[in-house]
Amino acid sequence: DDPLTGEAIEGSEGLNRLTITQQASDRLDISTGEVTVEKVSHSGGPSQERKVVPYSSVMYDPEGGTWVYTNPEPLVFERAAITVDFIDGDIAALLKGPAEGTSVVIVGSAELYGAEFGVDK
Repeated sequence: DDPLTGEAIEGSEGLNRLTITQQASDRLDISTGEVTVEKVSHSGGPSQERKVVPYSSVMYDPEGGTWVYTNPEPLVFERAAITVDFIDGDIAALLKGPAEGTSVVIVGSAELYGAEFGVDK
């Protein structure tokens, strides 16, 4: 059996839904966190409510785009575009991103990206 299958997400521009086996998930040691909404401030400025994700969930593509892998159901992952407002320690405050409560990959994103696009691309 193939440890990963991918299918295009209908209506998206180049996004895929990745499904992996439990064995592949165990081998990659994938861990998740979630999108939260918190009052944060940048450089001592006024606090503002922002969507926040663990910085370890943020992926950068070769063109400089920023992404997270969401985990909408067990063993299923989808890349979602984000816009980072600022980084503060281990959190990334977002201007744009998945809804509050969305599960995001915090360990294993690079491996999912490599599997999605091929390690040689």
